[in-house]
Amino acid sequence: MLFHSGRALLLTCFLIAMWTVFGMLYFYRDPGSIFFNAAYAYEKHYSRQRMAAASDLLQRAQSQSPLHFTRSAAASQLGGEASQIEICLGVPTVKRDALEEQYVSVTVASILEGSTYWERAVLDLSVYFADENYTSHPDWNASWLSSLADDVWTNKNETAQPSTHAYLREIGFQDLHTSSKATVDYSLVLERCLTNTKAPLVAVFEGDTVLAQGWIAPTLLALREAGRLLKSERGGDADWLFTRLFTQERSTGWGDKRIGHNHEIEIVVFLNMIAILTFVLLRRRATSFLHKHVDYGTLGVILLVTVPALVVMFYQTGKASLLPPRDGLQIDNIGCCSQAWIFNRRQVPALIQHLREEVRKEIRTSSHTNYDLVIARYARQERLSMLSLYPVQAQHLGLKSSVGANESESQAVWSMAFESLNSDMLARRHRAAVKALFGSVEDLYEN
Repeated sequence: MLFHSGRALLLTCFLIAMWTVFGMLYFYRDPGSIFFNAAYAYEKHYSRQRMAAASDLLQRAQSQSPLHFTRSAAASQLGGEASQIEICLGVPTVKRDALEEQYVSVTVASILEGSTYWERAVLDLSVYFADENYTSHPDWNASWLSSLADDVWTNKNETAQPSTHAYLREIGFQDLHTSSKATVDYSLVLERCLTNTKAPLVAVFEGDTVLAQGWIAPTLLALREAGRLLKSERGGDADWLFTRLFTQERSTGWGDKRIGHNHEIEIVVFLNMIAILTFVLLRRRATSFLHKHVDYGTLGVILLVTVPALVVMFYQTGKASLLPPRDGLQIDNIGCCSQAWIFNRRQVPALIQHLREEVRKEIRTSSHTNYDLVIARYARQERLSMLSLYPVQAQHLGLKSSVGANESESQAVWSMAFESLNSDMLARRHRAAVKALFGSVEDLYEN
């Protein structure tokens, strides 16, 4: 007898042990995994590379002969007038506590570092200083702003619509609760893009994020497929509200981390029924391998130990580890978070009005909701799709949120997948996207 119950049990234990060792080595960053290890999960790998590259660009932007990588500078390098703006991107920032690091300079530099002049020429990039006393912000009037940003502004912006100024006075903007003020700030960033540009894409990246190298062209290329994706999956006149460039594994995991709460029992019963049926049918053949080498004790171990153990281990290992989202644009109506969103311009005017009405409601009811939840709720209410782009193109850096989340909440906003990105793979992907969009990639890099 080749197999008996004892050997089957030992083999099962060996498989589980090997799975455990592999999981501890490779799945420790997945918060939905039993192998999650908080001591190492938040180590920076790819984001450290991007922060170093961004710091290098900042040094060049602040040198005695500074590099200028504004949109107009990129257009002049291309020998002509500025191209049609494809993305209007605003980066809001507030002064953080004295002991906390300001990341907005790294955010802006990482947005641009590694981009081609073609990409820079279709990107309008502004920095919004959201503090009432904006001059107290450490980066206010920093030299890198004029070298990298196309516009720097505050809520005192004179080009804002008169109705906007009237609204700010009506709600007592200066005295608002932090989360309500953040919602208004978000609407101001969106409105600035509508007022100042005709860009079909309106983006807001929070000032404590770092972007992957060469994100612009692949993102533009992917978003060209949004209409086709929605038509194939939702049909009719379906439209989308925003696309996430950042998402974290907690939002892509199984419905429940507890054993037995993901239909494991039903799956085990189903697999065991197949195993029993197979065993019975094949055992009827006198020459069958099962007839000669597998006894009923072995079958019992397989049914009662091996199959349940492997099913439980599959779910406990974590969905993000074993079944990560496929690359490309995906409809993702339950994803998180708001670190880097790109909006569909067609939907932005109505969204701005909704955000501002929501703040009026919060003032009347003394309730407060973070703007990302307000926007997601609006998308569901209006039956607008929320999309995500994979692989993720942004990472959250701050341990404390600008809208008041505590450290554990902010630390939870973390992308395991971003830290696993490969720079060579991204470079090839970037080069292919630039060629597809602009027809050439030679001699067009700012660096």
